[in-house]
Amino acid sequence: MLRRLLRELKGQETGGEFTFDIVVADNDDQKSAREVVKEFAAESRMEISYCVETCQNIAMARNCAVARARGEFIALIDDDEFPSPTWLQLMLKVCKQYNAAGVLGPVRPHFELPPPRWIIAGGFCERPDYSTGRIMDWEESRSGNLLFKGCLLDGTTEPFKPEFGNGGEDKDFFMRMTTQGHVFRWCSEAIVYETVPPARWERG
Repeated sequence: MLRRLLRELKGQETGGEFTFDIVVADNDDQKSAREVVKEFAAESRMEISYCVETCQNIAMARNCAVARARGEFIALIDDDEFPSPTWLQLMLKVCKQYNAAGVLGPVRPHFELPPPRWIIAGGFCERPDYSTGRIMDWEESRSGNLLFKGCLLDGTTEPFKPEFGNGGEDKDFFMRMTTQGHVFRWCSEAIVYETVPPARWERG
């Protein structure tokens, strides 16, 4: 999955408006992503950095990644996702258009094999979508498809709280940010796709 994510990131359309680099945070003490990153770095001209968070904690892995981010904006995407070609370009456009603190976008399912019809009919892998420009409530917000201004992290070393472990760390982040007056918007066109393996098709 990481190989596909890196490949799609490499193909992002920028329109000559911006440049970007990639940070991969490996949340595995066996460093399972290291060789994939090494291969990508060898064949790509893109700048990519690699860090390891050995503690199995999503919040700590996110902190590991954003600590190495250097740009004016930071985008987050999960390793089981991949973006549409204009993902970053559209997110940045909406962020600037509304002078938002950040922008979220839809995460849609990607099935590598045809799933059972009841999965599609029931919409079990679908997530809410909203109109572009809509102001997001913190309870609706997630970090699987997110771009935000790097200055939001000024003065903090742990934007995502490790005590939330592997769930809720993103909602806590958005709650604190919106309490401080930061506004997040939605971009319906900036789509990322989440790979849904057959193991997640079971009725249980």
